[in-house]
Amino acid sequence: MVKSEPKKKPQPGGFFQKFFRKPERNEKEQRLTVQRSIPYLEMGRDGICRVEEHLYSKTVRFYDINYQLAQNEDKNTIFESWCDFLNYFDASIRFQLSFINHKSDMSEYNKVIQIEPQHDAFDDVRMEYAQMLKQQLAKGNNGLVRTKYITFSIEAKSVREAKPRLERIETDILNNFKVLGVKAYPLNGVERLQIMYETFHQEEQQKFDFSYDRILQSGMTTKDFIAPTSFLFKSGKQAAAATNTITEKAKAAVQEIVLQNKTLWVGIGVGILLVMVMLGAFSSCGAAIQGTGSTFVGTTYPSKDADMKGAEEDYLELEKELDKQIRQMESTHPGYDEYRYQLDEIGHDPYQLISHLTAVYEQFTRGQVKPVIKELFKQQYLLKVWETIEIRTRMETRVGVRPTIDAFGNVSMETYTYQEEVEYEYKILNVLLKNKGFDTIARKNMNQKQTGRYDAYNMTYGNRPELFGAGSPTYSGGTTGSIGTGGGSVGSGGGFKYDIPSEALSDEKFAKMITEAEKYLGMPYVWGGSSPSTSFDCSGFVCWVINNSGNGWSVGRTTANGLRGKCSYVSPADAQPGDLIFFEKTYNTAGASHVGIYVGDGMMIHCGDPISYTSINSTYWQSHFLGFGRIN
Repeated sequence: MVKSEPKKKPQPGGFFQKFFRKPERNEKEQRLTVQRSIPYLEMGRDGICRVEEHLYSKTVRFYDINYQLAQNEDKNTIFESWCDFLNYFDASIRFQLSFINHKSDMSEYNKVIQIEPQHDAFDDVRMEYAQMLKQQLAKGNNGLVRTKYITFSIEAKSVREAKPRLERIETDILNNFKVLGVKAYPLNGVERLQIMYETFHQEEQQKFDFSYDRILQSGMTTKDFIAPTSFLFKSGKQAAAATNTITEKAKAAVQEIVLQNKTLWVGIGVGILLVMVMLGAFSSCGAAIQGTGSTFVGTTYPSKDADMKGAEEDYLELEKELDKQIRQMESTHPGYDEYRYQLDEIGHDPYQLISHLTAVYEQFTRGQVKPVIKELFKQQYLLKVWETIEIRTRMETRVGVRPTIDAFGNVSMETYTYQEEVEYEYKILNVLLKNKGFDTIARKNMNQKQTGRYDAYNMTYGNRPELFGAGSPTYSGGTTGSIGTGGGSVGSGGGFKYDIPSEALSDEKFAKMITEAEKYLGMPYVWGGSSPSTSFDCSGFVCWVINNSGNGWSVGRTTANGLRGKCSYVSPADAQPGDLIFFEKTYNTAGASHVGIYVGDGMMIHCGDPISYTSINSTYWQSHFLGFGRIN
C-alpha cells in the first residue's frame, strides 16, 4: 500500500472524482434519481468514460504477482519497479486502485475439484481427497474472488482530444505491468458497465445482459441498463448523527455493506464499489437528498403532488375550453342549413403528461411548465371550421295569373298555383377536430434519452398509481371524454384497443359481430361510406357489420335513424353487448344522428375518425344519448 504525503491530499480520479468535492448549491437542491446518482456522463464502447464535462477515464484490470515467495533480490526489483510505475503518474493524470472482492461461483469450483469414481479399490481415497479439497476451498477464500483494477483519468476538451492521450497512457501502463511480470488488459465499455451492474445487483442471480446496439433500439442510456430500481438513502440528519468525520462515515458504510451483503469491498483512494454508500452516508451528498424517512428514486416522479396535479388541471382546463367552443358552434355561427361535425374525442392520459414533463424537466413546478402545457395542447389538437355552399334544387310553389272565359264568353283573369324546380344555396358549416394523441406529440418533443425515461415513468406510473387513479376501475387511460362524434385516434385516449370481457363473448351472435367489426379498426371516417373499399360513416359501418356478421340479419344500407326503426326499444338497464346505441343532435338532423355497437361496461365500437372503441359515459355522448335498440 502506498501512502500519500501527509500535507497533500491527492484528488481521486476514475469514476468518483465528483463525490470528493463539495457540491454546488444548485446540485444540493436537485433531487437525485438513480441514474443521476451514478457519477459519470457517458460510457463509450472502447471503454473511455466521460466522467464530467471535461474529464475522461479508462480502466485496466491486472492480476497478481507472487511477491511473498520471491527471493529477496527479486522482491527488491519488484518493489523498485512498482515505485517507478507509481511515479509515472504526474500531476496531470489522476488514478485510483480498486480491489473488489465478490462472490465466486462455488458450483464451478466444485465441478473442477470433483473426482469421479472409477469403481475400483481407490474410490474411497478419491472421495476423501475430493472432500479435503472442498474443505480447503471453503477455508481458503471464504468463497470470495478478488479482482484488481487501476482507473486513470485526464482532463480534455473533447473525447477526440482525450482518446489518443488515454491510449498512450494505457500502453505505458500495460508495458509497466509487463516489466513487473503482471498480466493486464484494458476494459472495454461493456466490461466497465458490468462491474457497476454487479455492484448494484449483488443479490440478484440475473446476468448482465447488454449491448450497445440495444441503446440505439431503445433510446435508453447505459445507466438505465446498470441502475437498480431504486436506492434507499438515509436523511442528512440521520447520516450526520451516525458519523462525525468522512473517515468514520466511510468506515461505517463499508461495515454496513459487509454485514448486509456478506461481501467485502476494499479500495485504495475509495473504489468503484462505494458509490451507493458514499451517496447515502457522506454529508457532502446528503444535502442533495434531504428528507425524513427514505426516498425512492429512479422511476419515481420527483415533483411535488401540488405541482403535478396543478399541471394536469391546467391541461384539463384547456380541454374544457375547447369542448365549450365546439358546443357553442351553432350559437356562435348561426344561419346554416346544416352543421357537419367530424370530431375526435378530447382527452389525454395524465400519466403521459407528467411522465413527459418529468423526462424533460425532471423536478418541475406548475408555473414553470404552464407555457409548455399550452404549446403541447396546441400541438395535440387541431380545430378547423369552414363553410361549404352547395347549389341544390327544390320544388317551390308559384302563383300565376291566367285568363278564363265563362259560358257567356266573358274573359276574366284568375290566379293559380304551380310547382317549379329552383336552385338555391345550401350552406353547411364543417367542424373538424383532430386529436393527434398526446403520446405522439410528446415523443416528437423529446430526444432519445428523454424518451427512454418517459417510457420508464409510464411503465411504473412514476411509482404513484394513486396520483390519478391508475389501475382503479374508474381509470379510463386518460380519456377526459369531453366531446367526440368521431372518437379518438389510436393513442389519443378514446381510440385504444379494448379488451371485451370473456363472458360477453360467450354470446355467439355478439362474438360474430365483434369479429367482423374489429377488422376495420383504424379505418377513417368517410361521409356516405358503406364498404371496406370506400371506408365508412357511422351508419354505413354498423350496417356492414350487421349484414356481414353471419347472424342471418339484413338491414340493407340505411341511416342511423333508419337503423333505429329496425330495432326494438331496450332500456339502459337492460342493454346488452350487441345492442345498438343511438345519439341525437350530433349534427342538424331529425331523429338519430349517430349510431354505434354497444359492447358492455359503458363502451361502444363506432365509426368515428377512425373506427375505434370509446366510452359512452363521456360528457359529450351522455348529452346526446337517445337510446338503445335491439336488432329485430
